[in-house]
Amino acid sequence: MSTPITDPAQLPPAFEKAMNSGNVDEVMSLLAPGALMRTITGETVTGQALRDYTAGTIA
Repeated sequence: MSTPITDPAQLPPAFEKAMNSGNVDEVMSLLAPGALMRTITGETVTGQALRDYTAGTIA
């Protein structure tokens, strides 16, 4: 992402756009360093596992 998001209201549409475009790099750029996510199965993923999970959801 070329311009950092400073207004929290801008995050949801930016995330949606990145997901819909299939751009994993863009999605990951919207997340804080060290971000983690709990998957639907309850697994917690972070780092490369989070990137891989995200790629799998938009592939």
